[in-house]
Amino acid sequence: MKIYLWNDTDTTLILSESYSSYFHYFIGESLVNEWGRMKIEKISKRSKVYDNCNICSNPAISRRALDNLKHFIEKYAEVLPYELNESEYFAINVINVIDCIDYSTSGYVKDEQYNLIKEIYKYSFKLDMVSNVDIFKIPEFKKTRIFVSEKFKQAVEAAKLTGFQFIEVWDSEAVPLPPLEPLVFDGPSYNFKEAYRMVQEENQTLANDKWVMQMSKEELCLGRREANGTYTWILPIYLPPILLDMQWYVTDPYEINDKK
Repeated sequence: MKIYLWNDTDTTLILSESYSSYFHYFIGESLVNEWGRMKIEKISKRSKVYDNCNICSNPAISRRALDNLKHFIEKYAEVLPYELNESEYFAINVINVIDCIDYSTSGYVKDEQYNLIKEIYKYSFKLDMVSNVDIFKIPEFKKTRIFVSEKFKQAVEAAKLTGFQFIEVWDSEAVPLPPLEPLVFDGPSYNFKEAYRMVQEENQTLANDKWVMQMSKEELCLGRREANGTYTWILPIYLPPILLDMQWYVTDPYEINDKK
C-alpha cells in the first residue's frame, strides 16, 4: 500500500476579496453551516485554469474533477462551492482526521518544550488505520496536508485530470531506509513569512531539516532534502503549502547544481 500527499502543480486561482475567517478554515472540522459566498478569480485573464488548484493551502477542484472523484470525496470530505464567473469550482474540506502516525518508525522533529511535532521528514503509518482509507488528514498538520491512497491517484490519472501532483510519502511494502539524522541549526528560528522576506530582500539562505530557500542569479531556488541526503533543486512557480508550517534558520549558502 502506498500513501501520497495531495499537492497541485500550479496556483492560478485566488480569493477575490479578503475573508478574514477563511484562514481559520480547513482544519478538519465541518464548514457546512459557516460557508458563505466565497468569490474567487483567476490571477490574470491569461492564466490557465486546472482541474486542481490551491487556494490558501487547500484544494479547489473543477466540476469535471468532482464528477470523476465524487465517489472518493463524499465519504471523507465536504464539497463547498466557490463563485467563479466562467466555471464551477469547489473547495474540498477534508474532515476525516486520523491519528495514525507510527512514531516508532517515523522520522520527526519535536519541540520538547511545547510537546509539539514540528516536522515529519519520514512518514510511517499504522497500516490497520489507513488500509481502507482513500483521503485523510493527520492531527499534526491538519491545516495544510492531505493524504490520499493509490486508488485515488489512479482515478485522477485515468480521468486525465490536470493540476494534480502526488508525492509518495509511504510504501508499506518497501524495505525501510534508516531515517536521516535531523539537521541541527544554530540561532533563532523564523516563520515562513519572515524567512521568505529574508531570502528575497536580504539574499540570505534559510533552511530547515527538509528544505532550503536561497537566491541564485536573482531567481528563488528551492532545495528539497532527499532520503539519501542530497538535494533536489527547483525554480518554483509557486511555493508548496507544506512550507507554511515550518520553522526556518539562517545558514551558509548551499551549492546549487541542476535546477528543474
